[in-house]
Amino acid sequence: MKNTSHIALLLFGLLVGGIVIAGGMWYVASGDTTSVLAALVEQTPTPGAQPTFTPRGTEKKDEKKKERKPLPARGGVGSAAFGVIAGVDGDTLTVKDAQGNERAFALSAETQLIIVGKPNATTGDLVVGDKVLVLGAKEDRNTLAPRVVISAPAAYDVKNVLVGRIESATDTELQIETRAASKRVTLASDAQVFGAQLASIQASELKTKTPVLILGEPVSADEFRAQVVLPLPNGRAVQAQRKQNKVEEKTQRKENKAQEKAQRKEDMQKSKHGALLPQLGVFGTVITINGTELTVQPEPIAPRELTLDANTKIIVVGKPDATASDIQTGDKILVLGGAQNQKRGARAILVAPANYSRENVVVGKIASADATQIVLKTRAGDLKVSIGDATQIFGEGLQTLTAADLVTERAVVVIGVKNADGIMEAHVVFMPPQKK
Repeated sequence: MKNTSHIALLLFGLLVGGIVIAGGMWYVASGDTTSVLAALVEQTPTPGAQPTFTPRGTEKKDEKKKERKPLPARGGVGSAAFGVIAGVDGDTLTVKDAQGNERAFALSAETQLIIVGKPNATTGDLVVGDKVLVLGAKEDRNTLAPRVVISAPAAYDVKNVLVGRIESATDTELQIETRAASKRVTLASDAQVFGAQLASIQASELKTKTPVLILGEPVSADEFRAQVVLPLPNGRAVQAQRKQNKVEEKTQRKENKAQEKAQRKEDMQKSKHGALLPQLGVFGTVITINGTELTVQPEPIAPRELTLDANTKIIVVGKPDATASDIQTGDKILVLGGAQNQKRGARAILVAPANYSRENVVVGKIASADATQIVLKTRAGDLKVSIGDATQIFGEGLQTLTAADLVTERAVVVIGVKNADGIMEAHVVFMPPQKK
């Protein structure tokens, strides 16, 4: 019974004057207490909390282990506030801790009230000066959303708490195995008995060996009069749940890593296909052309119609000074600065032949450059890029540049075709904005 008694003192230590929270800590977010509080309300230990029960033979090993930083709890119960009731104003409960600090808690219709001697309690039954324990979920660093409020008379102390395991149970009487001896527990006429998730049950529904914490009055050395009976988490159940939580956390980590990896891969692919270009709009295939009216089929959404006007910059791979008449049905198109609504104009468009693929796009940094050739540093190694009179070179604002404007260590996007010698013959070179 050593572990169970320890849990009870942790749970109701400050409530009955048996524990002092060091450093004036108001909330408890890890350690034995959290496991008990969470399990008390949901029969589930808080993810990342230290185990409530320590298997035999592991105490020395645990002492040698370095303290591990727990993962953040995935919501739900896992925090608590202890103290005395300093005030009740409607649905606002003010609690004062051992250091005299006061905090206000907003109670709601979902907040369960358990008040010794007051079945079906309401906020009107809370008494200033009584001892109180608030259990709930931390919404942020300074806010606790109360889910359960347990209150006991101001005069209650350690003698009003009994901890043990059920030996037998009827609707009027319990036999409890305590650390010292077996004890008879009679139930007061207004006794409140709770089971899993703090649901009200009949005392006869308590199973043998269930650990319980009882609030009430001692009648004699062998008898206790119960006002409130609360279940405590079973040690094996806590360990099993904690193990399950670890498995779930590990699975979640794997899923998060997989998503991050997929996102990085997607971002990399986008960078190869124009994400480094300014104000990326619609990317797709030209499916109809009618003068300056284009219909573009983005994948996998519905077609988009756009209008080219005198201010639209038209860039067609392999055709300097291109016009709308140089665009062919089936060409691939990247609309820059164009909205995806129907009949919207485009600031610029980049058009490439239908047979172009990612092999025709290279991203890298300039290692060297002259009037006829660029050497790019890419992930695959250095790549020679030939430039000529037909090569179109653009800056970050899509302004026209020359080879003289290409500087080392600047990132560029090159669109072109590799020849038999492995040299990329550049049709278009973009110098995107530098990262700040």
